[in-house]
Amino acid sequence: MKKILLLIVILLCSNEVRAQGITSYNFRQYLAGAASPITPPFNMLSTAVTCNQVPPTTQAIHTILWDDSNNVGQVCIWTDPGTGPLFAKVYGALEGTLTALAGTLESSESARSPFSKTPLAPTTLKVKP
Repeated sequence: MKKILLLIVILLCSNEVRAQGITSYNFRQYLAGAASPITPPFNMLSTAVTCNQVPPTTQAIHTILWDDSNNVGQVCIWTDPGTGPLFAKVYGALEGTLTALAGTLESSESARSPFSKTPLAPTTLKVKP
């Protein structure tokens, strides 16, 4: 009986609760001042985010950058691969927010960050008078 009780205690102790780290981030785009996002959240897996980076003096195009909560003075950077929200055909004055997800738990939204996008100039223009 003592052996069974000891085995149960060992099994219970080995199943300790572990905190789950950030698994992904959700980026939301809003028209400036709008109450609701213009598209569903865009999910960025944490494996596609590079953290512990020195803040760049100028931010590269097609990137989202935020403070690294694990490394004071450093930042995390995500670069849109060409299929994400920064390439969406939505133009004008916009605002973005970010949330962190740990499994099914989602943080509150960050403060809004303003940005703007302008359409690309037309190419291969041909005029025949």
